Amino acid sequence: MCMQGHGLRPSGGHHGDCECHGPHGELGGGRYENLVQPILLLLLCEKSAHGYELIEKMSGFGLDFSVEPTTVYRYLRRFEEQGFVTSHWETQDAGPARRLYEITPEGKGYFKAWLAVLRKRKDLLDFILARGEDAFDLGK
Repeated sequence: MCMQGHGLRPSGGHHGDCECHGPHGELGGGRYENLVQPILLLLLCEKSAHGYELIEKMSGFGLDFSVEPTTVYRYLRRFEEQGFVTSHWETQDAGPARRLYEITPEGKGYFKAWLAVLRKRKDLLDFILARGEDAFDLGK
């Protein structure tokens, strides 16, 4: 985070009116794009959906980067190859056929594994935040 309070930027470098030239994207040791997989799995746990529905629902997560449709469909294809997701063509009276994606029991297990990873990352971040706030007397 830069000194003007801007959030972490996945693209890194200078932005807007901020003059900090800080390592925005490098902070955190990872990119937000890493969250695409667990978000897709979560959405599919909640409800079977078409690819474009998943892309639309991802915008509700407040991600500060746009998720490319090709990225979403690549993960869905990979999930299907791994047995985490199944799909079938759904035809309607009007309009083109669309592929409906559904999570499998194996996919739910994979999502549970993601939850464990995310919990560990959250615990580590909470620890770092608490120590950092103490170091700068920010928590008081």
